[in-house]
Order: sequence, then C-alpha cells, then structure tokens
Amino acid sequence: MTTKTNIARAMRKLGLSSVVDSTAFRQKVGAPVYKHHQHEQAEPTPDSRNLRPVLAVVVPAFNVENYLRECLNSVLGQSYSNLDVLIVNDGSTDSTGAIADEYARNHKRVRVIHQQNAGLGAARNAGLTHSTSQFITFVDSDDTVPPGTYERAMTTLAGTGSDVCIASVSRFDSRNKWLPFWVHLAHDEERLAIRGTDFPPIMWDVFAWNKVYRRSSWDRLVGHFPEGTLYEDQECTAKLFVGGAKLDVLKEVGYNWRLREDNSSITQQKTSVSDLRQRLDVAFKVREVISDSDESFLRYWYAKTLGEDLYYYIREVPRADNEFFDVLAEGVSRLWNDAPDLAFDAIDPIRRILAYYVAHRGRADLSRLLVRLEQTKNAYKGRIEGDDLRFSVEDEAGEIFDIPSNLQSVPLDILKPRVELVSYFASPNGDVRFNGIGFIPNFDVQYGYSADLFDPETEEIVATLEVHSVNDPVPQRLSDAYNSYHGSQFALKIPHYVVDEVAQHLESSQGSNLQLRLHLHLAKFSWTDASIVRSQYSAAAYPVASDLTNRGARIAIQGDPRKQTEIVVLKPKFVAKEIRIDENSLHVKVDQWSVDLPTFPSAPAKTGLYLSLSQGSTEIARSEATNDGNALSFELALPRGPLSLSRNLHELQLQVASSSGMRWALAINRSQTERRRDRDFTVGTTGFGYAVINRAHQVATADKIEFSTEGTSVRVTGTFTIDTDVARAVTPTFALVGARQIIHPKRTSVDHASRTFDVEFSLVGAGGKQLPAWDRYVLQLLLAAGKSHPASAWVSASYELEDSAPNQIVTPVSLITVNAIGTSRSVRIDVDQPLDPDTESGIWNKAQNSKVFLSASRSLDPSAVLFESFSGSAVADSPLALDGEIRQRRPDIKRYWTVQNPLTPVPKGAVPVVFGSREWFNVASSAKVLINNNNFPYFFHKHPDQFYIQTWHGTPLKRIGNHVPPKNLSLSYRQLMRREAEDYWDLLLAQSEWAGDTLKDAFGYEGDVLATGYPRNDALANAAQLKASRDATRKKLGINPGQRTILYAPTWRDNLKESSGHYSAVDFLGVKSAAKKLGKSSIILYRGHANSLNAAAQRLGESALDVSLYPNVNDLIAASDVLLTDYSSIMFDYVVTGKPIVFLCPDLDIYRDSVRGFYFDFEAASPGPIVKSAAEAVEILKADRQFSVDSTERYYNFVERFASLDDGYSSMRVIQEILQNFD
Repeated sequence: MTTKTNIARAMRKLGLSSVVDSTAFRQKVGAPVYKHHQHEQAEPTPDSRNLRPVLAVVVPAFNVENYLRECLNSVLGQSYSNLDVLIVNDGSTDSTGAIADEYARNHKRVRVIHQQNAGLGAARNAGLTHSTSQFITFVDSDDTVPPGTYERAMTTLAGTGSDVCIASVSRFDSRNKWLPFWVHLAHDEERLAIRGTDFPPIMWDVFAWNKVYRRSSWDRLVGHFPEGTLYEDQECTAKLFVGGAKLDVLKEVGYNWRLREDNSSITQQKTSVSDLRQRLDVAFKVREVISDSDESFLRYWYAKTLGEDLYYYIREVPRADNEFFDVLAEGVSRLWNDAPDLAFDAIDPIRRILAYYVAHRGRADLSRLLVRLEQTKNAYKGRIEGDDLRFSVEDEAGEIFDIPSNLQSVPLDILKPRVELVSYFASPNGDVRFNGIGFIPNFDVQYGYSADLFDPETEEIVATLEVHSVNDPVPQRLSDAYNSYHGSQFALKIPHYVVDEVAQHLESSQGSNLQLRLHLHLAKFSWTDASIVRSQYSAAAYPVASDLTNRGARIAIQGDPRKQTEIVVLKPKFVAKEIRIDENSLHVKVDQWSVDLPTFPSAPAKTGLYLSLSQGSTEIARSEATNDGNALSFELALPRGPLSLSRNLHELQLQVASSSGMRWALAINRSQTERRRDRDFTVGTTGFGYAVINRAHQVATADKIEFSTEGTSVRVTGTFTIDTDVARAVTPTFALVGARQIIHPKRTSVDHASRTFDVEFSLVGAGGKQLPAWDRYVLQLLLAAGKSHPASAWVSASYELEDSAPNQIVTPVSLITVNAIGTSRSVRIDVDQPLDPDTESGIWNKAQNSKVFLSASRSLDPSAVLFESFSGSAVADSPLALDGEIRQRRPDIKRYWTVQNPLTPVPKGAVPVVFGSREWFNVASSAKVLINNNNFPYFFHKHPDQFYIQTWHGTPLKRIGNHVPPKNLSLSYRQLMRREAEDYWDLLLAQSEWAGDTLKDAFGYEGDVLATGYPRNDALANAAQLKASRDATRKKLGINPGQRTILYAPTWRDNLKESSGHYSAVDFLGVKSAAKKLGKSSIILYRGHANSLNAAAQRLGESALDVSLYPNVNDLIAASDVLLTDYSSIMFDYVVTGKPIVFLCPDLDIYRDSVRGFYFDFEAASPGPIVKSAAEAVEILKADRQFSVDSTERYYNFVERFASLDDGYSSMRVIQEILQNFD
C-alpha cells in the first residue's frame, strides 16, 4: 500500500472524503483522477455533506441574466461542497428568475427565493432569514468566486476559531484583471485572529461579499443589513471591526469583483445626487458606530473617507448640478470640521486641498482648481521649508492657489520614491553598473543616494554598494508640469569583490534572491525603495548574468522589470573555458579548478562525466568527457533531426552529467555567446548565465540600424536562418508592423551563402510627401511555414543594439527611437513628431515653452497669419480656402500653417510649423492674425492685439459646447472653450444664420458673427472645381471610372471608448462585410472622425479604403456618389453637391435622448432615409437604380435652411474682414 493511499485513508477517517475525491486535490498530489472524480459540480452524497459544517451562500439577483450563470458555476464548482446556495430573485424583469429556477432543478444545493424588488439589503436579509447554517457568506450575482476560496476560508476558521475570514479581492472586466490599490494595504500579508481596531487598514475592506462569517457572530454583532439604501455593507463591516470580532485576513484572492463596462452598476454613477446622499448617510452612520474607537482608528477612517471615498464625487462637481454640489459641500464640511487635525496629514496633498475647497470655498474656486489639476495630471510643486516638506499648486500664470499654511505640509510616510534603472553595463571582471533615476514625485531637488543588497529572509543587509549622482538626461516621460527632475540621476555599481564576498558564504551554487534597495536622502529625510523597476526598452530590462569574477562568482538580475529588481549571487560548479560550434559539432572545455570533484589523472582518461543536450526533459544527445590533466574536454554531435514546429528558435539545455545521475548547468560569459543567426546552431545563455544551444528554424537578428540624414528611410542589416525543411519560402521577407499599418521594404538584399540581409524601409509615402502614421513598429520576419508554425518572428536586437537602447534620433521629419523589447529583446522602432526630447517634448518642456505666451516682452509680427485645422492634423477646411484668398490678394503676408507632420503639404508660399515645437510657440504667440477651425490648447494665451477668426468645423446637428450633458465633456475642455469664446474669439464664421445663432449660444459667445456660407464649401458649389477634384481624387485612390463610390463618414461617440481610453472607431455598417455584399462594382471610402483616429486600425479588405487620414474631406465628397453618415456635420456640406445621403443610425434613440441630443427634429428634417441596421443600409446601397438627387421637398427645405449661402463666393466675402487687420 502506497504512502498516498495511507494518507487518503487517514483523511477519509477524519471526514475529508470530499477533499480526497476532488479533482483539484488529486491533481495536486499526483493521484489518479477517475471518471467519478471529473465533475466537480456533481452533487455530493448526503453522507459526505453532513461531515462538514454547512456554509450558506446568499446570492441576491436583480436583472443579471448576462452574469448569473458564470457566478453560480463558480460557487457550485467550489471544492468545499457542503453548501446551501440561496438565490434571492429580487423582482427581476429579465430571465434572471428563470435561470435561478433552472439551477435549483439541477442542483440539490440550490434554493430560490422570489420576492418583489426591495433592493440589495432586503434581498440579503431574505437570505439570512431563510438560512440556519452555522456559517454564511454573500456573493453579488455579477461577480465570481475563485476555486478553493470556501475550502480555504472554512479550514482557516476551523483552525483559528475566529469570527470572520476575509479573502483578498481582484477586479475584472471583459479584458483585464487587476488588484485594487487598497488590497496592498489591507491584504499585504496573512493576519490571523486579529481585532479590527488593531489594524486600521482593514477599513478599506468594507464589503460583505469576500467574507465568511460565523452566523452566531454575525447575529450578535450585526444582525441585518440596512434596507432601502446603497453602500449597506459599510455599516455592517464597521460593526464587526470595532465590535471585537476576531478576524482572519488572508493574502490570497478569494473574490472576483466585476467592473461593468456599461456603467449599469448603481454605485458607478458618481454624478447622481441620490447616490451621493446615500454615500454621505452611510458615512455618518459608520462614524456613529466607530465613535468610541481609539484616535488612530478614527484618524485613519476620516482620512480614508475624505481622501478616497468622497474624492470621486468631488471630481464630478463640474459635471453635476448645483444641488449635487450643495449636498457634497454640506457633507464634506461636517466631516472636515469633526475630523481630528492629524487626519488631514494622512490624506494625499491634492485630495486634501480638494476636500478643503469643497468644505470652505465655492463651486467656482473648486472648478478652477480642478481644471488646473486636470491639466497637470494632479502634479504639485514640493519644497523644503525649514524642517518640513511642503507643497503648492500654481496656475498657468504662476499664481499660487490659496491653501492654508497648516494644510501645506507633506508627511514623510505619504511620499513614495520612484526609482527606475535605465541602463545596464557588465564588465569582463564581473563588475555590474546600473544607471538610473530616483526621486520623490513632485520634489525636484538634488538628492543624495546610498544602496545595498538586502536579504528579506534574514532581514540583513548583505552588502553596501557604490552609488553616486551623475548628470545624464532624464526621460521626459518622467517629468511633470512643475518638475523636470534634472537632479535625480545616479550610477550604481555592484563591484566584483562584493560578489565574491557574498559568494564565499553560499552553501550551494545559488544564493537567495536579494533585494536591490536604493535609499534617497534629502536634508534630514530618507526613503527606501525595495521595488526598483527597470526600463523595459533598454538592456536593463532583461540583462544577461554578469561575467564571472576571477573567483568564479557572478550575479543574475531577476524579477519582473515592471515591479522589482532582485539580485541572485551564483557560484557555478562548472565553467566553460572554451565553447564553440564547428559545423555540426559542439566543443567544450571546462577548467579543472571550477569542478568540485577529485583531481583528474594526468593522462587522458574517462571521468564518469558526460555533456548532455536535452529538449525539455528528453535527452537527445550526450558525450563522455576526457581530460588532459588541465581541463575537461567534450565533443558532442549536434542532432539534425526534426524538432517541434511550435517555435522559431529552440533552446536546448546543455548540462554536465555524472554517471550517478547528478546534473550541473554549464556557466559561460556573454562574450562566449552570440545572437547572430547565420548558423543552424549557436551558443546562447539563460538569465542565470548558463549555456544553452539554440537551434534555429526561422529567425533573424538585426546587427545594425541606420537612418537617412532626412529621417525618411531606415536601413537594417543582420543575419538570418530559414530552415528549408520547414519553410515554403527560403528568402526572408521583412516588415515593420505597427498598430495602424504595415510598412513593407522598398529594397531587400539577401546573401544566402553568408545568411545576411540588408533591408531598407521608406518612412514616407505618397512620393515622399507624407509620413506613415506615427506608431510603434516591431521589426518582423514574415514566415511561410504553414499553419503548424507561427506566421511571423520578431527580429532580435544584437547585443550592441540592445546596449545602446533606447536610442533616440531627431531628424527633420520625425523623432525616431530604437528600442529592445520583451524577453526576446526584439527591435521596435518608434516614429513620432520631430520634437527635441531635451527642449520640446514632454510635459515639462511644454510648460517651459508656453511661458512665451505670458512674457511681458511679447511682441507681434503685423504681417503674419497662422492657420490651423484640427490642431495641425490636416491642412484643410475653411482655413485652407481663406489661405488661397489671402495668397492672391496679399502675397506680402507671411502665412504659417500648424502641422503635426512636417511633410504635410501646405499651400504654395506658406511655412509649416510643427505643433509643439519651439517654432510653433513663437509663431502662435506673435502672429497678428489667427485663423482656426477648432481650438488652441489650454496653455495658449491670446495677445490683446491679436485678431482671432474662429471658422468652426461644421453646422451642428448634435449638441455641442455648453449644451452637451456635463458628464460627456471633460472639465478642462469645457473651460477651454468657454475661455476661447468669451475672451479670445474676435470673429465667428457660420454657414447660415441658424448656425450662427446656435454656435453663439452653445459657446456663450457674444462677439461678431459672419454668416456668409462656409469658405470650405466654395469648391463644392463650383461645378468645374467639383468635377476636377472628383477626377483627380478617384484617380489618386485607384477608383475605377464606373465604380459606384460610397463615402461612409460616421461621427464619433462620447459613450464608446476603448480600454486605452481613446474613443472607439465607429463602424455600424461593418465595412468589410458590406463591401463584400455590394461587390466589386462599388467601393466604400471609410472616413473616421478625427476624435477616433487613435483607435485600433481596421482591416477593411477589398473594395474598401480607410481614408480617415486623407487630408481634405472635400476631395472625398467630390469623389463619392452617395454619402452614408449618421449625425455628422458632413451632411450640411454634402447637400451643397445635391448628391443623395443615407443615414445609418442604430443608436438614434439613445444618442438623441441621453448621449448628445439634437438641435432640431432630425427624423423629420433629414435629407435622406434613416435606417437602423447595416442590412437595411446595404439593401438601399445595392439598389440597381442610378443614384440621383433626392428631389423631395424635405431635401430642398434642408438646403434652404442650412446651406443656401454656399454659393461659391463665401471666401471672398470673409476676406475683407481679415485683410483690414493687416493695415
């Protein structure tokens, strides 16, 4: 009888049969899993259930048909099976009740209680009433419970006798899973049988659902949930925390809390006055419950309530009504006045002053502060004042916001250092050096540094390290509006003699993981960072182990570079004196002194040692060692047989093995390895510096990357291997693969004999006149090996390239950064605006350069005009039409155009200035006339003598500006547009009288309006110009003469965002599918809105083109035969041509009623049919009839009301107003 069988019998005698029979337990201990074990959700036998206490699981459910099954499956799949699951259907109006009944029919452990809707508290109370179990827990019906949660909780409670077991929590949505920040405070380690008042951070865990309670303790200390209110958990948990309950606080996650992406959760609606009132009511009830607690507990609670719980309501003030602010101000004021003074010190400085402004200042002052904080991303200006650390917040002009002196201090324990290692250097003698950046966010001062290696197991400092300040540049991504952190660079060295000192105390060949710690010193203050991160784009991210010291020791750098840096000291048993590959043979020599074995005979002899080559756990070759009295020698034939095709590069383990079965890894230095891919087999290394043999199938390494002087092309040279037994194509094909597009090479040269490549990519298109989308491009080797093999392989950087990364080059047309990314150290080339990283890019440089707008010596150029269209993303719209008139009438005037891309074509004689460059700041601050179709950035300030013409970019159907629901516009944008309209605009252009009145009211503008038609539409009203543009554009886009062309131009949606935070691309048509259905006789031109250009690129397939980045929409209007749109203002321009329009509006009701709203009855006035589905749109578009002008009276009335002034002469009428400002 085996040991496992004896253990299983003993566990069954103890009543743990269900554990023994569980699939998870049997897999963990390696026991066989038979058929009767394979269904975790199978109902347990009555005998097995009665052996352990019943745990009641109360699941309140209201309209959760999309989530309930996932929730219940996670509960019923628990290894602790003695459950009484009570689903309380709280008056659901969807299929929730039916799903609950289905589970009750199929699972004996499930009961369902149906009741009228009464709220979450009442539903939980119904579960309490119907349960008599000794233990109880709660689960919200849209959440899930991880496997093993209840087993762990019940076992812990049985061992401690505590009243409550509290599991840690993770959040999740459809894409991601993460730990809330407070988990690291409340669940940083296991704490058993503690009292809540002894551990104040437990107050972060205010939820009912991640806890298992003894029912007797619950009844004694809590009783029932409050009903008819939100946040009912908090009063209950507070009673447990201060009522003397013994708590088991676990580190393991035991509850998955869903973040609903549709914001349908009632507690996600922070602008609701009702939600706010209930939050405050609960806060005051909790304060009453904890009122007799000690001062430290109370102080912690006040700091959390004012600095965290209510902060999310304070942020919403600009998007809420006056009642909301009044309720918030009254509640915050009461709490502020009752809080002990020391509570304020524990609140983050920014959140502290926000709470103060709510309690003691009006809404206007708070809004002004919120706008500034949104602009600066909550940065502040820290300083040393005597023995204190203090802070301030400044507006754009440098004026300091009023903050009482007693609230300006910044306690030491609030400040957390930010330390990042940005480069790595290893010397042949075993020295290691990191260059890094270390500072306290918001404190831009000169720091002192010290460093050490710390053993967390023994809590001892193992070694003190060398560190000193250096003068390297600081990456602009780390700066903020107030702080450049130029005094925060350091160099840290781990000398070889420190490595040797630590190694001599090792009991084996590998030591413990040591923390690399940096200590920052500022005056009398010090901070320690033991979670040092490493730049993911440099050699510091995944460095190879250091070279071996003369005594045979080395270090390896471990840990996720995004989280921590750990140092492992190694003293390998076997070190390769020589390692090389000749054709298909591996030759290795090992120094005698590195082998901890008896001395070898002086004559060549067998040693009982072998060199073993393995793939995974399978040995595929071995060779016995010989010795010559000085070194062990091995010669091993490398296998040519087929390997798995699942990888492009196979890593074969190389070990020294003894005849007794012992195995040792073979240490080598980096200089003995190579990343060249011009051979089938190469020597590589693990992160610990042990040799591996790499067998290549289809791989490449870039040895050198060069850019042309103009920055318009990039040349990559390197080596490759393509296994002819695997690949269909033997000549390598490369591409730069970005999120928005793929760049194929303009030239490829391959030498098959030497296995080298030389490839050149053009970074400009359209005949050298346009840059590709700025993006991050991964260099990839495209493969043709069939479905069994990956479709591409990322090209690795050579050691030399990796050592220089990230390498930045500023060219006339772009800023190019070469990075080494990922564990494979692959090449990524980032192409961005040509802004100097030292003087132009980054928040800090922008703040410094924008001071030109506030300079007392600022002067104007009386003969200069700056044109801008959508912040420089295009040279188009009405500003372009006006540029043409000025060029003809006043060629002496200097004309500048804001561009994002320096290769964007500008009109003849005009000068492009790159947005954000110093040149742009100078021109924008000095040009006498400004012509813009949108807004300037927040840091722009108009000179009193500048003349600013706002052309705007369309007649609005959807509500804009002050008419947009507050929740759908950021505070800073709303404030920016208010400032522009009230203080900056001198003349507003409008397409019609109606549009002029609407725009004035929407933006609060009280100045002059010129309603003379849109200058941009002059080209659409002129038949000859329209035909010439149509012919040229269709030819340029490759549209056949007879192809019917549909321009699909949907507007963006305020309520549709990607996980990145960018607005989603809108494609209700399903362009790819629609193009197939329409056939090759039609082509769809997809024009995304400017606000959604950062969304992931779409692959549209044949008979469809993405023209979202096409510079001039008028060309697309001319080229098309019909417009398909929704609520976009393009409809007001398109009717000038008289061509038909179809409206695809599947979200019409919600967009009209809650997202934006309309200025007129769109359904009654639309100049074309409105359809609600893609299928309806396709049916209309594929009709055989020839598209012609919609001759209905509605189309005519639409033109008469909104576009009657577009007669082809608008620019001429406007130009007189402009030219008089140059006289």
